[in-house]
Amino acid sequence: WNDGTDNEIFTREELIDAFDIDRIVKSPSVFDMDKLKWVNSQHLKRMEVEEILGLVEEQLGFMGMIKEGADEAKKSDFIFATTALAKQMLETTQDAATNAKTVLGYSLPAAFADLEDGSEAKEMVKQGNFYGIAMKIIEMYESGSFPIPNSSNLLAAFMDGSNKAIVEDNQVGGDETSYPQAYKATMKSVAKEMKVKGKNLFHPVRLALTGEMSGQDVTKQMSLLALASEDDTAVNAEAADVVTIEARMEKLKGFCDSIPEEFRASKQASDDAANRSKD
Repeated sequence: WNDGTDNEIFTREELIDAFDIDRIVKSPSVFDMDKLKWVNSQHLKRMEVEEILGLVEEQLGFMGMIKEGADEAKKSDFIFATTALAKQMLETTQDAATNAKTVLGYSLPAAFADLEDGSEAKEMVKQGNFYGIAMKIIEMYESGSFPIPNSSNLLAAFMDGSNKAIVEDNQVGGDETSYPQAYKATMKSVAKEMKVKGKNLFHPVRLALTGEMSGQDVTKQMSLLALASEDDTAVNAEAADVVTIEARMEKLKGFCDSIPEEFRASKQASDDAANRSKD
């Protein structure tokens, strides 16, 4: 059946109004799970974050990621952040819970040699920018100068100026004094100091902080991690595979120590220096 247009997404009321039994075709229908997930994703996109919080909470419960008897306010904040973070990528509400578990984990291997040969991550590290940037992050973290989510406002990355949920990944949350803005300013400072920009900065930073080469906005990921790591968190750290920022920095140090000397300086900078010496 179709309504004679290209429209495939209807509200219940729209479908009731549009349905006409005379438009049912005689050919047998085929159940298409991929199409069903796409249709579901379109309905989820139309819904507000607040409308699906209960469904996401249910999925987090199925995965054992919420503690029994958890503080209600902290549980609500974590569910809200989990939902807002994944909102635009959802095909089913289970995706929000599995995405949260991925974000809370840290898949950076223990050593450079453990990176898969030919992988995007290994090739990026070989370019030489990663080592210096990662060591700078470690230095700033240990000195207390690297921005981390503010414990008094861990939802800043997920809220706009009017306290409405942010669901677009490219939209920066918080006001001018918030963690997302502090992080943005720090990245500008690091870019200037390290003389790198674009993907030569953001890919190393993402791998260092999240253990992944791609994913959602880093400030939102780190804010979700902070919610899962705070005192008396609502999150079951074992079930959620939480790797705290402290543990990440320790693992990152070990990884950096394993990077061969030849990959500890920018390949582009080395090539430029070689060309200048020839001149």
